[in-house]
Amino acid sequence: MAIQKLDIINTALRMVGSYHLDRLDDGSSTYEIADGAYTAAFQEIFGENIFTFNRKRVTLTGTESADEQYSHSYTLPNDLNIFIKAENSDRFVISDYYTEGSTMLANYSTLTLYYSYIPSDEDITSLPAYLHRLLSLHMAANMAIELSGSENRVIQLSQQYVAARSRARVMSARQGPAQEYIDASTSRFLRAHNQYGKV
Repeated sequence: MAIQKLDIINTALRMVGSYHLDRLDDGSSTYEIADGAYTAAFQEIFGENIFTFNRKRVTLTGTESADEQYSHSYTLPNDLNIFIKAENSDRFVISDYYTEGSTMLANYSTLTLYYSYIPSDEDITSLPAYLHRLLSLHMAANMAIELSGSENRVIQLSQQYVAARSRARVMSARQGPAQEYIDASTSRFLRAHNQYGKV
């Protein structure tokens, strides 16, 4: 079942103990509060955390650079939020690069860039259940005072949010491999050992 913005908002409203909304932008004060909480939750959760849901990989082709230290420049993706790593064409993680604004400089003709981004409303249709709950709890904790007036409910929801965030990080980590398989093509140590003494 595809998740919509209204589903997330109504889940959060139920957590607070408020009435649900039948549609978005209905002109009510409840919607205005919920919409603001929704935006804040998205910015904080996906702006500060890296999950498999908000992670991307893209191959960049460099252009020749006039820089004295780096031979190629690359234009970084517009939706880049947190830079994770960059690999060269041999799939080795590079550490010799420089970023400035939306530009990256390095000594490779192509790079594979790994990064996180902040999803849009169109992306949330495939939102995993554990992130649906995390967004809803964040929103509910932020809306609780305005909609219920209960400080105890704010404390309870905040505690639930912290626990859900930890669980979400674990759930996301479990979706990837426990570790990268190490062989002669991926190990820098083995590669250095095999090429020792060669010119």
